Amino acid sequence: MFRETVRKIVRWCDLAYDLQQTLYGHWLAERSLRMPLSALQRADENAVPDIIRYASEIGDVSRKSFRITKTEIVGRKSIKKEIPPYLFEQLTLLVSPPAYPPPQSREEIVRSIDQPPDVARERAFVRRYETQESYSASALRLFDVLIKKLCALESAPPPLSDQPVLTSFCRSAQEHSYFWEVFVGDLVHGKLQAGDSAEGRYPLPHALKCALLWIETCTKVPALIHACDNTFTVSHAFAQNQTVLLPYLAARMQFPYLSDFSRNTLLYSCLACKNP
Repeated sequence: MFRETVRKIVRWCDLAYDLQQTLYGHWLAERSLRMPLSALQRADENAVPDIIRYASEIGDVSRKSFRITKTEIVGRKSIKKEIPPYLFEQLTLLVSPPAYPPPQSREEIVRSIDQPPDVARERAFVRRYETQESYSASALRLFDVLIKKLCALESAPPPLSDQPVLTSFCRSAQEHSYFWEVFVGDLVHGKLQAGDSAEGRYPLPHALKCALLWIETCTKVPALIHACDNTFTVSHAFAQNQTVLLPYLAARMQFPYLSDFSRNTLLYSCLACKNP
């Protein structure tokens, strides 16, 4: 009985935290703190039924951030103040710092659980996520620019014709997340310049090459890598406007139950925003 109660409390806390993160994304995309329960993406088949079933308990956990009614989740106005710090956390997660150990594959992470701790990696982890000492002043200034840009976006729902392409771009960016983490990090830290070879610096498997070519030819997202005659080079997009990173970052940010429509709206709003 006690274990079952503890299990439920943990479940309520997890759902509350995930909903809070999802509200951040919903506000960025829709500029609204009212999120219909029917719009929640069913990443976990039990999530939405559990949210409805335990609405009162979840509401008690997160009463300072949001409340749950029979039809929607309503965020408190104070939640807006929590969004910039959360975006900063996401950027440190999505943009690799210089000299950081190469990202591990999911298989390597699983295998490393039972291994002795890697002191060098742990130290790098702290400098990256807790103290941000791994990032230069210019990188932190760029983070600030990107966060302000995201928080000031005007919501621009995409045309229905653009929805499938945006969904595919988002899934592609998530599928190749490890590559984009390191590549974008190298752009931000000046390790890559326009015209540099991408293929010579990174292993580009066939699936990733196809994704890069597809981004350049089939989407409205500025291509960070130019593909020509099976040669992959860094494009001039980032050098001309650093905020071109926004769709690549927004596609991979953690908003657990954000619907495809809201995610696509966020991406399209990034593309529609005026250059600084």
